[in-house]
Amino acid sequence: VSVYDRASKESASIGLDVVVLGPPEISVLEVSPRTGLALSTEFRVTCVASIGAYGRGPLQFQLFERYDRNTNSLSSWQQSSSFTTFLTGEGDRYMRMRVRDADGSWAELEESAAVTITTPVAVDSPDAFCDNLNVSS
Repeated sequence: VSVYDRASKESASIGLDVVVLGPPEISVLEVSPRTGLALSTEFRVTCVASIGAYGRGPLQFQLFERYDRNTNSLSSWQQSSSFTTFLTGEGDRYMRMRVRDADGSWAELEESAAVTITTPVAVDSPDAFCDNLNVSS
């Protein structure tokens, strides 16, 4: 910014630096395993993230599950970047991680590879079988 005084014919200048806080940066989101049985397979979701430009830590992480047009939160905010979860339903699932810093700036990344969930066979299905079944009346 420059100011010029016509009466005194003097001028003054001042420079301003504007610092824009950058959101956290997510470099890796990994889901393991890629396929499993509903309510049976434990899925691990791991995130690697860093504090963005001029941001402050610590980072906090929140995990979401997306399927069809629904998005469900699977966790509250926590400082751990690794989650384990059991999934329900049948079909493709996408894991979405949201990361925020101490200033409230956030970023999210969704794992593009689908997690396929196969529902276990129903008990009354002809394909079902039981080992060591005990029945009492």
